[in-house]
Amino acid sequence: MSPQHRRARRGTRSARVVRIVITCVAVASVALCVRSGATATVSDVRQTSVSSWTVADRQQACLARLIETRLPRGTPVYIGSSQGFASQELIELSTLWVVPQPTTASATWVLSLVPGEDCSGETVRLRHP
Repeated sequence: MSPQHRRARRGTRSARVVRIVITCVAVASVALCVRSGATATVSDVRQTSVSSWTVADRQQACLARLIETRLPRGTPVYIGSSQGFASQELIELSTLWVVPQPTTASATWVLSLVPGEDCSGETVRLRHP
């Protein structure tokens, strides 16, 4: 067998080994993803998880109703909550009803999320800028 033929065979073996290693890594990755997805799904359908999401959904629906009953449709408002999550929540709940403004100068009302009794421990506070 010539040296060129030996090198060609060695290259073919190396390519096979590389393909086998890549296939094994891919199969292991898919198996881990499937296991992780199943674990996440099981934890999401537990009664405690479902009931806490139900409470959160009811609270958000209550806050949206408060916004709709206290403000006329299309009112320019500034979201005045100091916490990032509360601000994001108010923007999401109010955008289809009122018009969020970037500053208080262009807003008629300042809308804030504060502790209260209206919606499972939270309520909406309105004030003029």
